[in-house]
Amino acid sequence: MRALGDALGVAPGAIYWHFSSKEEIVGAVSALVLSDIDVTDTRDRSWHGELNDLAHAMRRAMHRHPNVAPVFGTQILTSIYGATLAERIMTILAEAGFSGDDLVHAYNAFTGTVLGWVTVELSRSPTVDMSWRDGLRAALDGLDASEYPALAAAMPHARNAAFMLRWDLAEINPLDDAFSFTISVLLDGLRARLRQR
Repeated sequence: MRALGDALGVAPGAIYWHFSSKEEIVGAVSALVLSDIDVTDTRDRSWHGELNDLAHAMRRAMHRHPNVAPVFGTQILTSIYGATLAERIMTILAEAGFSGDDLVHAYNAFTGTVLGWVTVELSRSPTVDMSWRDGLRAALDGLDASEYPALAAAMPHARNAAFMLRWDLAEINPLDDAFSFTISVLLDGLRARLRQR
């Protein structure tokens, strides 16, 4: 808090007039990252087209601030700054035909998928020493196909491109196509859910 006060040119105690804890500040910062997203109502688009655009906008916002990404996976957003985005997502889903518990479930499926997926994509190395990458590469390239047949068969496509099988950070090797695929599958599932009603 002292370092933050110094950076802002105020006494640390002044910060406590606005925030009760460091955790509350971090939650507000993470919500602020999402508050920059354009949530303009574009009714000329399909609801799933709008959600697709929002998902990619959320990911871009998180990529602009990768050091904040872990907060999305470990701390509840404690600020009203995220309300504008939440309102837009909820409105799109309600206008698509979701209501009641299904509306909340659809909202959670969309928001949780985007925030969780990108949080994992932006995960950091557990150590500054990056020598573990060589070990991981060698281990993946040397997988015993009789013990790991699916992994060995997929490895030409999966190495450094799949969760738990990659060594480059997202800034070096973003998983753009995988994210687009994920959002497409999610939106297909939401459309199918509406057809079942």
